[in-house]
Amino acid sequence: MKTLIHLIIGLLLFVWQLPQCLVGIGVILFYVLSKKDIRYQDGIAVVKQFPAGGVSLGEFIIIHHYCDDEETRKHELGHRRQSRMLGPLYLFVVGIPSVCLCLLAKKSKKINSTYYEHFPENWANKLGGVGDAKLKCDSEAKENDFHN
Repeated sequence: MKTLIHLIIGLLLFVWQLPQCLVGIGVILFYVLSKKDIRYQDGIAVVKQFPAGGVSLGEFIIIHHYCDDEETRKHELGHRRQSRMLGPLYLFVVGIPSVCLCLLAKKSKKINSTYYEHFPENWANKLGGVGDAKLKCDSEAKENDFHN
């Protein structure tokens, strides 16, 4: 009975988060089919060649291998909670602002240094239980080549 309940909850979550789940499936499928270095740990895909530190798309979390630490995982799990709360609005309320902030952070040292203080990143940190510690993929990782 417990398994059936978990299956129903999983299906309802998938449908509620359908747009971002479909994008997440597409991204993971791309990496699998292109035979990229990908491993799964605790339900999170860790990819060697990924153009960002991490991304949460519904129930799917993808993290660049360089950024794979406990705080980054908590942050991305915070985004997953946002997705579960917002459902089909997530990509508009969180996804687009997050991508825009990331692009701005690459151009501005000031924004880069305060990246996690801005919406929606600060909300993801709060939901994920990320403390004041700097995330591994803060400024240090952004200076490295994410394609290696």
